[in-house]
Amino acid sequence: MTFPLAITTEIQLGGVWTDITPYVRGAMSITAGRDDETQKVKPTKLPIQLNNGDGRFSRRNPRSPWSGLIGHNTPVRTSVPGPEPYLTVNAGTDCATTPDHASLDIVGDLDVRAEATLDWTWPRSQWFASKWDEPANQRSFIVYVRDGLLYIHWSEDGTTTNSWFVSRRLPELPRRAALRVTLDVNNGIGGWTVRFYWATSLAGSWVEIGEPYVYPGITSIHAGTAPLTVARPSIFAPPAGGRIHAVQVRNGIGGSIVAGPVFTAQTPGTSSFVDSAGRTWTMIGTAEVTRRDIRMSGEIPSWPVRWDLSGADVWVSTTASGILRRLGQGQKPVPSTLRRRIPSGQPVAYWPMEDGATATTAASPIPGVTPMKVTGLDFAADSSLAGSGPLPKIKTGATLTATVPPYLNTGAWQIEVVYHLDAASAAWTTILDVYTRSNPWAQFTVQISTAGVRIIGTNADGDATSSLLTIGIADADIDGQWNRLQLRSEQDGLMTRLGIQVIPISGTSVGWATSYAGAVGAVQRIQTAFDAELNGVPIGHLAVFPVYQSTIYNFADHGYLNELVPARMRRVTDEVGQVPLTIRGRAADSEGLGPQRPASLLTLLQQAADTDGGILYEARDRPGLIYRTRTTLYNQAPVLTLDYTAPGHIAAPFEPLDDDKGVVNDVTVTRSGGSSARVVRETGPMSTAPPPDGVGIYDESVTRSLARDAQCEQIAAWRVHLGTADEARYPTVRILLHRAPELIPQVLGIHIGDKITITNPPDWLPPEPIELIVQGYKEILDTYTWEITYTCTPARPWTVGVLNHSVLGRLDTAGSQLASGVTATATSWSVTTTAGPRWITTGEFPAQFPFDITIGGERVTVTAISGTSSPQTFTVVRSANTIIKPHPTATKLSLTTPLRLAL
Repeated sequence: MTFPLAITTEIQLGGVWTDITPYVRGAMSITAGRDDETQKVKPTKLPIQLNNGDGRFSRRNPRSPWSGLIGHNTPVRTSVPGPEPYLTVNAGTDCATTPDHASLDIVGDLDVRAEATLDWTWPRSQWFASKWDEPANQRSFIVYVRDGLLYIHWSEDGTTTNSWFVSRRLPELPRRAALRVTLDVNNGIGGWTVRFYWATSLAGSWVEIGEPYVYPGITSIHAGTAPLTVARPSIFAPPAGGRIHAVQVRNGIGGSIVAGPVFTAQTPGTSSFVDSAGRTWTMIGTAEVTRRDIRMSGEIPSWPVRWDLSGADVWVSTTASGILRRLGQGQKPVPSTLRRRIPSGQPVAYWPMEDGATATTAASPIPGVTPMKVTGLDFAADSSLAGSGPLPKIKTGATLTATVPPYLNTGAWQIEVVYHLDAASAAWTTILDVYTRSNPWAQFTVQISTAGVRIIGTNADGDATSSLLTIGIADADIDGQWNRLQLRSEQDGLMTRLGIQVIPISGTSVGWATSYAGAVGAVQRIQTAFDAELNGVPIGHLAVFPVYQSTIYNFADHGYLNELVPARMRRVTDEVGQVPLTIRGRAADSEGLGPQRPASLLTLLQQAADTDGGILYEARDRPGLIYRTRTTLYNQAPVLTLDYTAPGHIAAPFEPLDDDKGVVNDVTVTRSGGSSARVVRETGPMSTAPPPDGVGIYDESVTRSLARDAQCEQIAAWRVHLGTADEARYPTVRILLHRAPELIPQVLGIHIGDKITITNPPDWLPPEPIELIVQGYKEILDTYTWEITYTCTPARPWTVGVLNHSVLGRLDTAGSQLASGVTATATSWSVTTTAGPRWITTGEFPAQFPFDITIGGERVTVTAISGTSSPQTFTVVRSANTIIKPHPTATKLSLTTPLRLAL
């Protein structure tokens, strides 16, 4: 990249990106992530000053050529040229496509390869290459990724009936990687075989992912007439926000390339090109070949017009912000999980009964449904149901009347309600009266007693009754807990099937069904006069469905207890809508959450992030949020390597702080609504021991949303580990990219949470490379200058143990020291183990050598150990880190990289 720097700023007008760069005054200054290592991530900010001499940015000015197009929260983005072109898509119909061709009608062995920069754990489908037309039954093959899995899907005849799909879990991949799938339709042993691979680029070398998938029987691929498409997102979901660099489709495994678009070789902005195989590619929708690297994507909330007294200078001075600013202003709680979930089942009537304490009716969120009339209900009296807001309690003499609006009779209905009964009465007690147009029984009365649950049927005239169904339920199964009562009726020929279930929340349901001659009619109302035995019983979430919805309350009833962090984040953002969320990391490696209580969207997301210990931040290249799981911070390779001695790599100020900020050695973690655990570091230089043996007590107490009490101790131990890392802090790292343009490709690839390394530190600092985690940054872009200042925290605490790893899988002794002093040149040392087991020997474990130990600031490489009792003899190579010096008797030593248990 060369200077002057081609900075482009655009706003979206009527859905079209419009360049406003000529109107921008001054440098662009972007602030993102944390500006202080102890704070939460803040909204990205980009102050902008715009020339407004012709009034085009005056949003209420009818003379403006953009009148009516500029408004509150107008999308904006700022970009710079990237190192090479790529293909990007923005919507579910976007793709690059080439027409069907005889060479693409592969019926035998298939080899598909793609190189992309992608969030590989994105939960939606991203199709790398597809020859697939579902409506026309012209399905041939698709290769795609979804939620960390690589798939191939093919059809033998163009239909779904004779189709196959195979997948493999992807390993941890760099953001830019190449994937490959091969299909051997006839493996020579009476079957077909699929293999999966990855590499750093299409040039290889390919590493196989998992074992080959072998299946009996010979298969084939439908030739089909569908075009070949690249980079098409699932039509049911937004794109993964990635970059496609190149794709290859080969006829045969390792065979000739029949389609090979290389987007990195195309001219930005091209709408059509011909690949090396002669295929003509066309960009569809908003798909585009570009080399722009978006440095900020956000919204402009306001357009304040300013001018001098003469009117010669008119401008707009505003600040573009990321989506967190708008989300932070809206503090409306996300409704309870039941309140949000039940309407998705399309009930004809629903009353949550989560009304306020002074309510006299129960409102319905379903349009056209009148409020429930009640007497004797004590609203907002019980908050113990995890999936609900506060619910009313029944008082003696209470009644309710819930009218169901007319609806098309489907020959089935279901009614469901939640309640909590400490102990059933010996007498049959009415909990529900349902009035319908069914025949012969138009009224169904549900009663509970110590004998179980029963349904009484009454005809339309009220002069005939029948005990239709009685089920015996042990008191222990349903008493003293929240239950769901589910009553349903379904037409079965000339018979009506009537069923009832009592479903203990988070438990096993009990129930039964019966049949009688008759017709199912629509539900008209639920009208109940509660018996005195139900005094004090909380009740709520009464819903009527026109079809059987057996599982609509499932999981929402207990607030999605033990839901993994990424799953909760995805679910709540999907429910709210218009908040795109990307997850980086595997859901299975995250923490299980406690029940979701009503709170604002941002509170729920941050609550989940705090529990897991990852980072929630704004996407840089598109409006949306990214959650980076805790485990993606472990054992990272550096994305950016800086050389302290190279021009522009490190600019002032570069000042280590060896202070107590962030020190925590006594942690109590409490499960919200549950128990707690305390972990204390009692020994070591950062322990609670008084100086000089430690640093004294630095305590903290936090409450987290957790599924189990047992998680408290694990999280407390991890927080103590992070808080007692004996590391100097480098709060900021400033880089002058106009002096070091060779760093620009690496810098463009840096994301919050990535690791950077600084080599060749000055002599007055420790000799090891400085390893840091990026928590935020401030970036200043101007025509001839480009600088970026990263907010950083130490990275070494995030180096954790890996079983069977030659470096990260080693356990240290509990204490070791020199049995006698050594000179600066000595290579044979006598070492005493003061606590714990002795060191392994070369004779016992020759494959475990060499390894590094640290003593007095010097790192040495141990090539051999002899002796099966303490002291032992170490053979070492000196000065692995440029430090070499004598060490006196009793100098302590330890593994340079001991195994650290991760959360």
